[in-house]
Amino acid sequence: MRFDHPLAADPSSLLRHPVQLYEAFGLLAIALFLLLRPPARVGDAHRALGYVIAYAVLRTIVERFRGDADRGLVLGVISTADLVSLALVTFAAFALVKTRREAAV
Repeated sequence: MRFDHPLAADPSSLLRHPVQLYEAFGLLAIALFLLLRPPARVGDAHRALGYVIAYAVLRTIVERFRGDADRGLVLGVISTADLVSLALVTFAAFALVKTRREAAV
């Protein structure tokens, strides 16, 4: 895609990946997967935590195709979005393990 509108954040003639479409299709796939997966128990939060993990992974993948350097880097290596995704996966994984242990008791 080419974003050449004068009000675009980075109006240039460079071709970019349509990351908005990638993310939209990814979110649609996540929604369909979670809708087709029946809940184990009402209120167990497994589907919500599964969404958080799936979205964080999707966001990390989409981030590779963005092509904009001004998104911010932490320690010059990892983007801010990747750091947030890592924190979300860590939180959701611990919460998922905790809810499964509580359900087993």
